[in-house]
Amino acid sequence: APFVLVHLTGDYPLIDYTLVAKLVHFCMIVLMSGFVAVPAGIVANGLQKELDDAKDIEAGVIVRVLEDFFSSTSGRAVELKKGQRGKVWWINDAGDALIDFEKLGARQWVSKDAFEKLAVEDEAMPVPPIAPTPSPSALRARELLAAPGVAACREMLTACGVLAVMAASMPRFAASRTPYIVEVVSSVGFMSDYVLHFIAAPTEPAYASASSPRLAFVSSAVGLVDAASFVPFWVEQGLLLVGAPPARLDIFLMLRVLRVLRFESSLRALTLLSGIAARCKGMLVASGILTMLIWLLSAVLFYEFERGNERVNGAFESIP
Repeated sequence: APFVLVHLTGDYPLIDYTLVAKLVHFCMIVLMSGFVAVPAGIVANGLQKELDDAKDIEAGVIVRVLEDFFSSTSGRAVELKKGQRGKVWWINDAGDALIDFEKLGARQWVSKDAFEKLAVEDEAMPVPPIAPTPSPSALRARELLAAPGVAACREMLTACGVLAVMAASMPRFAASRTPYIVEVVSSVGFMSDYVLHFIAAPTEPAYASASSPRLAFVSSAVGLVDAASFVPFWVEQGLLLVGAPPARLDIFLMLRVLRVLRFESSLRALTLLSGIAARCKGMLVASGILTMLIWLLSAVLFYEFERGNERVNGAFESIP
């Protein structure tokens, strides 16, 4: 099976196969190309739907905020939160929309340039149940995360963390303590940010309607990326303390490269892709199972037809 997987990547270290085996390969590659194209088509369709949702904003539709942003009315900046819903009342000649958002108490103008941050909702969709009032600790954690300068500090820590990982992989910086110090500081910052987001999860519209908002955050794509930004570093330090050979810990250095996904633009793209995957997970799982079956069936047929082929110089004799 691993050898067939090599062929599926387009690499053919051996080519002197029998005609029947070549036919098996032809059918396998045609079928696998079709099933591999299914996830790509689903993602492309989901992205197109998000773009179409932004274009279909007109009077009378219900919209949902996709990400936090500020909109201003008469010079007064109003923050619109992710997950907030509202009804479009009017579109003026300039294309801007007057929207009655929940919990604002007043209609709010949204520029047409910000329509990409809104999605049209189906009015027939059930309204999620009202979440219980968040605890004071959750509200306090949300205030800390929304404090001025926190977002910029998060971006700076992410940049420093990525640079520290790059420096740690270069021999010329191996003896320097600077990358290690930067790693420690950034990992502490990432861990603190993760804890605050965990505590504030009940105040997040994306998780508030779940039965366990904090568990929903931990298992979300954003939560997993946040955890990956500091967990590998501390696991590596723990293994070093118990005497694990440093040469065997390179995998943790590679895992820390995932910190690049913490940049705000990367998180927005990751949230969008994870939402598409969640909506189409049934089709993705089905195509994955069929792909696995084709792979294994092709491997069995390939082995049966090629195990006695002398032109491959006994390449398959070691397989029982």
